[in-house]
Amino acid sequence: GQKVDVKVFPDLFQIMASEVSIGDLNGLPMMSIRDVALRGWRLTLKRVVDVIFSAIALVAISPFMVLTALLIKIDSEGPVFYAQERVGLDGRPFPCIKFRSMRADAESDTGPVWATKDDPRRTRLGALLRRFSIDELPQFINVLLGHMSIVGPRPERPVFVEQFKEE
Repeated sequence: GQKVDVKVFPDLFQIMASEVSIGDLNGLPMMSIRDVALRGWRLTLKRVVDVIFSAIALVAISPFMVLTALLIKIDSEGPVFYAQERVGLDGRPFPCIKFRSMRADAESDTGPVWATKDDPRRTRLGALLRRFSIDELPQFINVLLGHMSIVGPRPERPVFVEQFKEE
């Protein structure tokens, strides 16, 4: 066999969750990976960090968000925001808030489909919003409301979660 080096760099979430610990078993290095579910004070700390960070971020970027909203209204017809159902913690659905980057009727003919890099459903401004992830900024509202967290997995659409389960 060939020699394989494995290096693990735990991120802040893993450290907070005490997910990874390193010890030894009769002189051999051993890495333990535990349940990542946050409980007790760690869950409270994570929520406090989420609230403080998202509140500060929303205040700091609010002028930019107002400007973006005005540009969206000028660029195309339809609402400024788009709420897309996503699956959060424990499989609970929630409305994920984004700046609208596509035509208002983007999925009326197709139903839910994956967006593509040069998606023809995008608005002129939408291409720029998506390229620089500006369309994602309203998700700080979701974080403030407790639907999402600053650190954690990306919530996905329920239809795609079911597709993943089948595959």
